[in-house]
Amino acid sequence: MWEPSADTAPEPSLWTKAPAWRRLIVSAILLTAAAVALPFALRSAGPNAATVPPESAQAAPGQAGVPSAGSKESSQACLLIQAPSPVFFGSGTVVSLEDRAAALVHTRQSEARKGGLIDPAYLTNPRVVVRMPNGRYDVFVVPHDMKVFPGDRVTLQGGYRNVNLPCNYVPNLVTSDLGPTSDAAGGVP
Repeated sequence: MWEPSADTAPEPSLWTKAPAWRRLIVSAILLTAAAVALPFALRSAGPNAATVPPESAQAAPGQAGVPSAGSKESSQACLLIQAPSPVFFGSGTVVSLEDRAAALVHTRQSEARKGGLIDPAYLTNPRVVVRMPNGRYDVFVVPHDMKVFPGDRVTLQGGYRNVNLPCNYVPNLVTSDLGPTSDAAGGVP
């Protein structure tokens, strides 16, 4: 019979010599467990859970996953986080105009962050970067009938939920143009 000699030690297992493989296996097990548990967690969360009612499956192409305005569950299923009415933000100075491609990217990011869609009436409006009195910079939508230029002082209001389209919001808006600031001749920082 063959007996192992003292100088032949057993090879270490894959589990002990491959930490990346070990992390991959543990991660796969955790993700699988989370995927299996998610439906049960959503079901037990009750009526305020992030579920989509059956009526919303037939929504218009731009409104996928958002219940129709006539839906009795629209107020419960809509995930839009937005003020119910506009808030006056004071005034600021227009620093620059935002180009169309950047505006579209920022709009999609804003929609994702807020959990709803921008009011379609404001989707193609020009946008401007405004320096607020506190030094913060923010983007505001300019109404189609208003012209503003870098260096102009403007009044501003915050976005709010559109009462006619419950899962849509009116974005932050420029409400009036007060004209060029006194430092506009020297350039806006």
